Amino acid sequence: MIRRPTIYRSNKSFNQGPKTLSTKESTRIIKLKLGESSSSSSSSSSSSSIKFVSNKIITSKYTAWNFLPKNLFEQFRRIGNFYFLCIAIISLVIESPISPVTSIAPLVFVITVTGIKQGYEDYLRHKADREVNNYPVTVIRKGISQVIPSKSIKVGDLVKIIKDRDIPCDLVLLMSSNSESKCFVMTANLDGETDLKTLHCPKSLKKIINKETDLFGDLEATIKCENPTANLYKFHGRIEYDAKTSNYLRESIIIHDRGESFLTPNPRENNYIIDTNNWENDGNDLDIDENIDDWTMNDRYNLNDKSNHVILRKNFIAKRTESFPKSAIKTHKKTLSNVERMSFNLEKNGSPLLKLKDLSYERKTSLFLKKVPSSMQINKNSRRPSLTSVDGNLTDPLSSENLLLRGSKLKNTDFIYGCAVYTGGDTKLALNSKLTSNKFSTVEKSINKYLIFYLGLLIFLVVVSTVLKILKETNNGYEIKIPYIGNDEINDINFSSVLKDFFSFVALYNYVIPISLYVTLELQKFLGTLFFEWDLRIYNSETDETAICNTSDLNEDLGQIEYLFTDKTGTLTKNEMQFEKCSVDGVKYEEKNGKLYPLIGEQGKPDFESGPVDLKNCSREMELFLCALTLCHTVQTTNGGENFNATSPDEKALVEGMKKLDIIFEDDDNDMIAVKILGQSKIFKRLDILEFSSERKRMSVIIEDDEGNIILYCKGAETSLIPQVKKGPKKITLQHVADFATQRLRTLVVGYKFLSRDHYEKISNRLINARQTLSGERELIVADTYRRIESNLTVLGATGIKDDIQEDVRETLTSLKEAGIKVWMLTGDKLETAENISLDCGHFHDNFIRLVLRDQKSPDSCKNILTQFLEKVREDDCKKFGLIVDGESLTTSLAYNKDLFRDVCIHCTAVICCRMSPLQKKEVVKLIKDQKQSPVTAAIGDGANDVSMIQEAHIGIGIMGKEGRQAVRCSDFAFSKFKYLKRTFLVHGHWYYLRVATLVQYFFYKNIAFVLPQFFFIFFSGYSVKTLYDGAYLIGFNTIFTSFPILIYGLFEQNYKDDELEKLPSLYLIHRKNALMSWKNFALWFSLGIWHSLVVFFLPTLFYLNNSTAFIKGKDIFLESFGTLIFHCSVTVVNLKLFLHSKHWSSVFISSIALSIIGLVLFSVIYSFVFVENLTANNYWAYLNLLGSPSTWLIIIIICAVSLIPDFTINVWKDYFYLKSSTSIN
Repeated sequence: MIRRPTIYRSNKSFNQGPKTLSTKESTRIIKLKLGESSSSSSSSSSSSSIKFVSNKIITSKYTAWNFLPKNLFEQFRRIGNFYFLCIAIISLVIESPISPVTSIAPLVFVITVTGIKQGYEDYLRHKADREVNNYPVTVIRKGISQVIPSKSIKVGDLVKIIKDRDIPCDLVLLMSSNSESKCFVMTANLDGETDLKTLHCPKSLKKIINKETDLFGDLEATIKCENPTANLYKFHGRIEYDAKTSNYLRESIIIHDRGESFLTPNPRENNYIIDTNNWENDGNDLDIDENIDDWTMNDRYNLNDKSNHVILRKNFIAKRTESFPKSAIKTHKKTLSNVERMSFNLEKNGSPLLKLKDLSYERKTSLFLKKVPSSMQINKNSRRPSLTSVDGNLTDPLSSENLLLRGSKLKNTDFIYGCAVYTGGDTKLALNSKLTSNKFSTVEKSINKYLIFYLGLLIFLVVVSTVLKILKETNNGYEIKIPYIGNDEINDINFSSVLKDFFSFVALYNYVIPISLYVTLELQKFLGTLFFEWDLRIYNSETDETAICNTSDLNEDLGQIEYLFTDKTGTLTKNEMQFEKCSVDGVKYEEKNGKLYPLIGEQGKPDFESGPVDLKNCSREMELFLCALTLCHTVQTTNGGENFNATSPDEKALVEGMKKLDIIFEDDDNDMIAVKILGQSKIFKRLDILEFSSERKRMSVIIEDDEGNIILYCKGAETSLIPQVKKGPKKITLQHVADFATQRLRTLVVGYKFLSRDHYEKISNRLINARQTLSGERELIVADTYRRIESNLTVLGATGIKDDIQEDVRETLTSLKEAGIKVWMLTGDKLETAENISLDCGHFHDNFIRLVLRDQKSPDSCKNILTQFLEKVREDDCKKFGLIVDGESLTTSLAYNKDLFRDVCIHCTAVICCRMSPLQKKEVVKLIKDQKQSPVTAAIGDGANDVSMIQEAHIGIGIMGKEGRQAVRCSDFAFSKFKYLKRTFLVHGHWYYLRVATLVQYFFYKNIAFVLPQFFFIFFSGYSVKTLYDGAYLIGFNTIFTSFPILIYGLFEQNYKDDELEKLPSLYLIHRKNALMSWKNFALWFSLGIWHSLVVFFLPTLFYLNNSTAFIKGKDIFLESFGTLIFHCSVTVVNLKLFLHSKHWSSVFISSIALSIIGLVLFSVIYSFVFVENLTANNYWAYLNLLGSPSTWLIIIIICAVSLIPDFTINVWKDYFYLKSSTSIN
């Protein structure tokens, strides 16, 4: 039976292996016990009491109990809401001149709307959580299979997943129904990739668990792994087997150890052992158990023999249950008797195997074995490295290829079993869901500055009003007859009265801060992103991929870009690579129609006269080179070997290129690599893989061929691999690499070295120890181990891979340059390749003066060259310069001459940085981003190595390419082709910025136009704290009567049509440097607000002073009616101001203006009737009397006309300016 494992955390260091675990590192430990005989045990450490999080997923923020307090707390953390809360409290505490309702109602409206929105969103999250948490999952506890809800899974549970079901938590794969102990998952929910990924069981477990019933056998082990991290692509750990399990595994492995047994005695030499008990099962590997005798060393065959046979060497032995790979078996239907010779159809002389007389077949077939390596050691696997001993017990390292992530889906596999290692909030999906952007737009930064200004203005108005009131009241009790309000009483002056007056004026002028700004802005940004995602001109119909907006906070910054940092491969190019040329042993070749032709002459043309290379009789170097390209990769076959899947397009191109040459990579079955070389099948054993990384820029495989030779093949960038080379045609290969690069080909250098078995075993132990490390230094230890192993190589040659440029890249880059955007190319490619691609796509031009900084390790030398460059670019300011720098020189520049390097760069029209690591890309973006001018930067890329610069830039853009979706997932915006960048910046960016900046300026403007009449009114009211506006109008100004038109403006405004913006990229320059939010533009809006307030207040006032009965026939106008008139004029003027400011009078926009004004009139009429009992007698019918007076309509028309004269004049001037600019651009 199976008992749920004991689990605990440990902060202690492991005692085995070099630096296996730092004492400061925290590690998760899971004790796994299967079988009835196992007794549950508990941790001996104090940490055993630590509880792991449950698997219950909670993405919601609130519960029914805490929604109200928590949501209110979060909303009042916003400075605007907190400000109005303080105003509401003040109006409640003091004898406020305005009803507290006027302060509370707008605040309640904003809080309520936001609360409803957030509550509904949280309800949807609760609903989704319930579906996930109650998802039925099969687990095995106490030997019993039971179905439980997903939320009940605990760390250490054995979980069964069936085909096409989601993975409910992070699982270490223990058993798969797949005969090769692997499974396939789709990770679309994690990273957007729809290609299936292959995961593997720890290979040792295949010896024990290869069918479900084996799960009930005896197995004790401990899983030790790192504590949860958010990195989806890294997982470090190991599984340690107990003594009993270790001994069982030792009895089950194959040994090859030069005459000495490593783990178990060698009872018989020269015997091959094979079992036919499972012969009836077509899908399973054959178990090795029975003897086939009489095969001696003299019976070896010629290695060039094309027949199917087995190679047996001295000390090759297999015992017990070892599985023989199915890829090494070939069967033919043939009736056999019980006593018969099993022929291997040898073309050379040799004795056949004698089948034992007592051996019978359940099915009549004959058995043939293909070529297999002599040392069939089962645990030499790069992804599942060999067993190693820890305190006498065996262990297997665990990596990301053993971990099934929550959110992925099991595909093409009937079922799997896994041990839960991370649950609930500890899963990698949950940890990634917590990652939020901390970027702020330029407009948002300006809003904060404006708020500070308007708070200062508020204090100024309050102080002035308070001082004037004090001065008035100290006028020896002089009694002033105040129009509208009667006699003003003179009060004694004391601190309490002054404080009361101060806060009364605060309540009176508080509307200078727009309460609904944030709500409207958030709504506008959210709805605005939909237009970007719905744009059919950024839709890729070939792949059915629409644009993606991962955040709405940065929309407007798309219109402010000054620097664009772009990756090359997969971003500017198609990432559809083809093997085209190669260099082998100092000779260049080109592939044509499946043949390799040597290149002759200075132009390097194929030598068709001499004919292609005869690969059957080629040189040893050519043979090794082709083997390296066929074997040194992580490509997987699909559709029976017809197609290839690869994480690297370069590797896929090389394997496909070899296939054209009739060197076909057929299959990778448990690291037995089947290759057909010119029609002859061969089996290679892959012993290990030294994985590629962007920092290393190379990868290696260790292969054992059919002769027992162990070879390390390595390929990578010349800057990374050549320093590891000691032999071979190094100089001429580098020259050929440069030649390929000038032909715009991607280049890789290939090297190799032979390893003795003793040397390999030492290497293997080093790799095992490095991979067993669980500390934070693991990557450094592994990288250093790889570097040591990959030393003393012999260079074989180089490859040239063609990668065409994407459509319309040149046109896009040209438009971006005309828009004033400087483009930098940051790539890992060779300098010459990057330069020539840059010329092809229009990034560099032939008329550029090129400044090249390369191979600079010395800080002084680098400084001297940069100083010369700076003098040159400053002297010839009218010329265009292009800077090209390699990774080595860039490292030196950033470390010792950062400011000098930046000065050179900003004077150049375009920059290329090549042979870069991901960290260097980030540092370059940061270098420009942090300069004094604070330019707005954007970064675009398609691969995981671009994530760092995408996250560093103000705007990160991901390309949905062929290198995974990590860049898309980490970006702010994403689409499928580089050419869509033109429309994104020039159209959507231009519109977004115009709309958002105008919305912000308009909100502050209309509040100034609304509040200042209240300030002017105190001069006519004896500096009293009487309010000019009725409370209902105070509530409705920001929330109802002026908010809808500006929202429509913010969604649909277009100062130019999209075609005009794309045809005239220079129009993008109009808004550069946050022009619409500059203090100059702010002053214009502020001045117009003051002007409109002056006209709106003083024209009616002057009209009244000349004829107090003009507004209401035969009657004096009361304060309430006068205030209502001022309010109507304010609303009408600010709405008409927006109408004049707009360049796109759509029917929706015009309707919103009309509805706001008409709605105010209707509201005022209804308000006069419904709330009669709450009004004074002077208010009753007052509004209707105003409407019935011709003077009222006349004064409204005059006020609107006079107010908007400056706006009309400014618009005429701007139209002329824009027309003149467009004409000059054309």
